Amino acid sequence: MVDTDEALHAALCAALDARRIELVTDPVVLAHARSPLFSEWDNLVPLLGLMLVSLGVLLFGGLAWGIAAMAGSVLILLFGLRHWAGLRIRSRAEAAVRAAPHLLDEVWRHGGLALVLRGIRGESCLAPGSDWRRFVRHHLSGGE
Repeated sequence: MVDTDEALHAALCAALDARRIELVTDPVVLAHARSPLFSEWDNLVPLLGLMLVSLGVLLFGGLAWGIAAMAGSVLILLFGLRHWAGLRIRSRAEAAVRAAPHLLDEVWRHGGLALVLRGIRGESCLAPGSDWRRFVRHHLSGGE
């Protein structure tokens, strides 16, 4: 039976690699400023870039093109940025989960993560209310 945090973490990472378990993230929870995975750059850089491009189009292309560029920027912010930020959060979450047990614990305490057992409907472990160690012991080492 798997006992130590390091062994449980290694079993979890192996299951993630083998795609037996899927890591699901909630970007709304994890993109919050108090989240250990929060990055202000995910929101600031695209917004600043779109503003500068729109301003450049306004100054060099005229009022009509500037308004069109600003309207396009709003659409990009509403539909593209949220998806892009969600992908960045998921990437950072997966890196933190795989890095070390203490980093997994830190992100797990905040919430916004779930471990889902593939192929078995309804078998999941939701942060922060569930215990990821118990889930790994039960599903990856033959029971508690």
